[in-house]
Amino acid sequence: MNAPFTAEQLKAAREGLFAQGESVQSFCQTHGLSYCAVMGVLHNRSRATRGDGHRAAVLLGLKTQPKPKRSPKAPSASQSLQPTA
Repeated sequence: MNAPFTAEQLKAAREGLFAQGESVQSFCQTHGLSYCAVMGVLHNRSRATRGDGHRAAVLLGLKTQPKPKRSPKAPSASQSLQPTA
């Protein structure tokens, strides 16, 4: 499995927590994340593609916030299906 993050990125994430005076446990509690998922990301055991791992990677600055998907537009009044007589 290819490592998703470089050693420098992971070191910066850990140092960021340390600089804020926050432990991994308190980070998890603050953001409602699983401790195992966050440690998996910080030790490069998780690809952080879904769930808590992905959220942790975004909050730690390892990944960018994904853009919200655009919902399909509702048909306008002129495009709506109307029965013909």
